[in-house]
Amino acid sequence: MTPYQRPVLLTESNNWANFSQRLGYDTLGRLASDQRSAAATGATAQTVSLQHRYAANGMLSELVEMSSSSPSPPSTGSGGSGGSGHSFWKLKAENARGQCYKPEEKPRSKLYYVATH
Repeated sequence: MTPYQRPVLLTESNNWANFSQRLGYDTLGRLASDQRSAAATGATAQTVSLQHRYAANGMLSELVEMSSSSPSPPSTGSGGSGGSGHSFWKLKAENARGQCYKPEEKPRSKLYYVATH
């Protein structure tokens, strides 16, 4: 746990697989990094690392996939984010309440379900 009682490591195991999630925070207490892994019993683990990027107003503006342990999906010709990883999700527009209503979704990697569950 961090000084503000935020979780740093979450794990779950069952008879078929093991799951873990390591969370990193910035100086403002927002999620900065998220590393998730899943491994079926007797198989190699698949991992994905996401970096959270924020706009000047503090709103989440982009998720960047920094690394992945599985092969990348076929290229669709879309450009990356200009960083060391490719853009996994990016905010295109928000409403008056600051809620995302028009995300720009990129083609999902094979680890999409690892990253969202």
